[in-house]
Amino acid sequence: MAVNLGIGYEYDGLVITSIDYKPSPTKARPNRITFTGVTPGNESKRLSSSNSNSGTSTNKNSTSTSASALDQHNKTHEDAATFLWKCKYISGPDVKGQRVFEADRLSVKAARKEFVKRYGKECKPLFAIHGFNSEPGTVFKRCKQAQGRFDNDDKNDNNDDTNNGGNENTSHFKKKKKTTTTTTT
Repeated sequence: MAVNLGIGYEYDGLVITSIDYKPSPTKARPNRITFTGVTPGNESKRLSSSNSNSGTSTNKNSTSTSASALDQHNKTHEDAATFLWKCKYISGPDVKGQRVFEADRLSVKAARKEFVKRYGKECKPLFAIHGFNSEPGTVFKRCKQAQGRFDNDDKNDNNDDTNNGGNENTSHFKKKKKTTTTTTT
């Protein structure tokens, strides 16, 4: 299913990702990064440098990538799991894998603080986990829609677990403790 986001689309939830990202700080945003759904990178940057000298790297969109492209990618991009927020589609065609996003990195401590600030101490995160076949924009859009359903369910709950507004399909969103969606990419 094709998803159109439009330049400027924002995902205001918290994200934890292992997608390779490029540090792109500005004066106003020292933790700013950029990323896409497709990169020529691989896990070898984190591992011993001898593993990255194989000459080719298999990735999700091509059968091989030249060593020079991978070397350049590994010089400019980080390969580490990190928390993000303020994700925004900033450039590139509105096509799966070609969208360029910006976001701000958060430390684990800052991510926890922001999560508690937004949702309270009792809230439990619900992670949307996906692999290589999902593009960030698609996952952001689905999580944003799911969060809207959770938020609307909270407003309509009135402490009556049997009341689902006449829609049997929403009953699985009933909860005793508040839940929120958090994206992993």
